[in-house]
Amino acid sequence: MTKFENEIQKSGYLVFTNEGDSMMPLLREHRDIVVIRRPEDTPKKNDVVLFKRPDGSYALHRIVKCCGLGQYRIVGDNRTKAETVFEEWIIGILTEIIKDGKHLTVESDEYRAYMKKLPFNRFKLRIRTFFGKIGSGLAKLFGRKQK
Repeated sequence: MTKFENEIQKSGYLVFTNEGDSMMPLLREHRDIVVIRRPEDTPKKNDVVLFKRPDGSYALHRIVKCCGLGQYRIVGDNRTKAETVFEEWIIGILTEIIKDGKHLTVESDEYRAYMKKLPFNRFKLRIRTFFGKIGSGLAKLFGRKQK
């Protein structure tokens, strides 16, 4: 067991700042503080879970589909490609965020407002990704470098 697993087993929660931009705009790298609690129930769709992949890397991503048999499709809010995660990989569930000194829970009005916008934000991300790939492909086709 590593530090994360030991701490959540001992105290029932973890508090840290995240690394990476996969959960933008909800979580800003090295700025926002997250509180992760040991799962009391089976994780459900839209929960943000901390999990450890078999290669030892950690990720904090959102469940987009519960597949049954302890399997979930999970993706960062700022990503388009989902991955399959097994329940035994899940260490904890996001319950609170501290942004600019303001304390938000996943039940707060601000978090719920964010969740209402999430499908539209994902759609915009897919469009940007699609056109980015087209631009990159055209640049390769015509021998130009992308800026």
